[in-house]
Amino acid sequence: MNERPFIMRIWLSVMMLLGSLPLATAQCDSSALHRELRLAEDVLWSDYPRVLALSGELVNRYRGEGGYCEGHSLLLLATTLWSNGEYDESVRLLHQAIRNADHVGDLQTVARSYHVMANNFYYQAYYDSAEVNFLRARDAFVSLRHRTGQIEVLHDMALMFHRWGRYTASLRALFESEKLKELEPDFVHYVGDFSRGNPYFIDTLYYRHVIANERSLLEKFHQNGNKVGVYQSYVNISVAYHELGDFRRAGYFAGIGARAMKQVGHYPFWYQAAKEYTLAGNRDSCFYFHARALEELHRATQIKVATTYEQLGHSYLKFEELDSAKVYFEKALRLNERMNNRITIPGIHLYIAQILLQKGMREEAESELLVGLQMAHGTSVLHESNLYAFGQELYDQLGQPSKALSFARRHDQLEDSMKRNEDAMVMIRYQAQFASERKERELEAAQHVLRNRTITLLSLAVVTFLSIGFMVILYVQRRKIQRQNKLLEESNAEQKALAQEVHHRVKNNLQYIVSLLSLQEKEVNNPELVQQIDEIKTRIMTMGIIHQRLYQAQGIQAVYLPTFFQDLLDNLLSAFSSKVPVKRQLVVDPIRVDVESAIALGLLINELATNAMKHAFAHLATPAFGLELLRTTEGIRIRVTDNGPGYSLPQVSGRGFGIKLVGLLLRKLKGNMVQPNPNTIEVKITGVKPID
Repeated sequence: MNERPFIMRIWLSVMMLLGSLPLATAQCDSSALHRELRLAEDVLWSDYPRVLALSGELVNRYRGEGGYCEGHSLLLLATTLWSNGEYDESVRLLHQAIRNADHVGDLQTVARSYHVMANNFYYQAYYDSAEVNFLRARDAFVSLRHRTGQIEVLHDMALMFHRWGRYTASLRALFESEKLKELEPDFVHYVGDFSRGNPYFIDTLYYRHVIANERSLLEKFHQNGNKVGVYQSYVNISVAYHELGDFRRAGYFAGIGARAMKQVGHYPFWYQAAKEYTLAGNRDSCFYFHARALEELHRATQIKVATTYEQLGHSYLKFEELDSAKVYFEKALRLNERMNNRITIPGIHLYIAQILLQKGMREEAESELLVGLQMAHGTSVLHESNLYAFGQELYDQLGQPSKALSFARRHDQLEDSMKRNEDAMVMIRYQAQFASERKERELEAAQHVLRNRTITLLSLAVVTFLSIGFMVILYVQRRKIQRQNKLLEESNAEQKALAQEVHHRVKNNLQYIVSLLSLQEKEVNNPELVQQIDEIKTRIMTMGIIHQRLYQAQGIQAVYLPTFFQDLLDNLLSAFSSKVPVKRQLVVDPIRVDVESAIALGLLINELATNAMKHAFAHLATPAFGLELLRTTEGIRIRVTDNGPGYSLPQVSGRGFGIKLVGLLLRKLKGNMVQPNPNTIEVKITGVKPID
């Protein structure tokens, strides 16, 4: 759950509202209330206990007066409690605020109260109630012609629909808010993360525009001294780079944004920078920012504390410190259960189950899986799908292929429910239409400037008329090109979606074959035949990983080798690790290659790694395996190492099928294999050209 952006916007909006509206009741001292609200605004992002005390004191002071001051104070306290996860009490106070505001005709307070109430329900995954209140808030802002309020509500609705799995509705709300933002260019807003779980979200049509737009806003905010706008733009740029998969840049901008928040006295989101550096694999930067976050917890809300703990769990899990990861995930789970944050709880159960499985505690992992599935049903389609995918892996390791196959089918059903082709095409066309309309508006704005200049020059000479004619021709041509570009974008997007669906189906079919081989393996009593079946399964899984990477990736023509080989080694070593833990070291340069080369490289690594497991690790208590794949001037260099007793690699023309396959792959890749020592195999490949 990402609580960061909305809390900030709600607070800023409430403070602006409470500080600017006229106060009507005789008992209400408007100047005193104005000063105290400004004080609460200053304290808001630095000390939660203090702002809670201030808002509670205001409610007590104006309780029973029934005017603007009581309604505003109730809204302030309700928002404070919501930000701390105290949802029931927040909703109760919001109902009182709405009654007071209705009585005096304060429609803005009504709209803000419905907005906060909607998010109370959203965080608890009570989506129907949340949607009703979001619509009430939006309608109230529309009647007030309050554009910034509409932007906030639409953006939060888009996030809710996305979590709910209603992607078309999510995109519709998102792009409607984007149109309104163009009418409010200086409005301090935030950017949400929408691509997770939705492979049909064309991020290049949205997030690349976000980066360009936020860089422009940064310059403007610096010039006019808007410090809140400055740090929010840094955070927005970080989110955009995260969605584009550039986690190192995302961490850099998140760190700058957190420091800017610290400078203005606001609570800094150090944990966001830590999250990005975790994904980038930078351990030192990751835990530096985690340490900064832990220093701030004494003045944080429960939601921020839970988020900090969860991010710590992710970081320890990433760097394979399983015990520490489990401790922090369990802390986050207890806090979220206390607050009833149902949109977050299933995901944490999944992470704990993954840790238990890696520790060899399979029965405990199964228990966490079942609890997570029960919580995810009706709460998050994405969490439910991920839990079924994990269940397939778990039951494969438990030697229950029938259950594994059942979980795989359920996972595919959920994936299909999220990625139906007809919905995907609607979303793709909707995004293409949005990008086209944006370009049309920019063109119209440019033409408006040109038209004004042309009118000024009409009195100079007849040349002006020729200029007008030229501009008309240019306009017609640009419109024609624009329409053609729009058709090409839609066609390309549809082709990409269809290609991804093909890779998805191929991967699923390969997984079914592996599951069927596992079933057949149970009926075989010949150890040699069982070993041959296992080797066939690993080769099939290698090709399956390729297709999985392709349907999950932005592009469909190239395979990114670091993530591919990470997945490949996880699958290869998991079976061996179930007997003896294997210490692994993987160093792969950021290389992309074509699909055919990736399959050949994957099969080659599969054979070399399998050979190491069979021969090098036969009697080791703590086996270790290393793989390096580096880019050279001639092509690619591969080094495979182990800490076994050493063995002599047979000639590639040997009798075994595996070594024959290695020979075929070396000829295809134009590779040369040598064994400099009994524990090392080196392969130099000149027949693969990395894609830049």
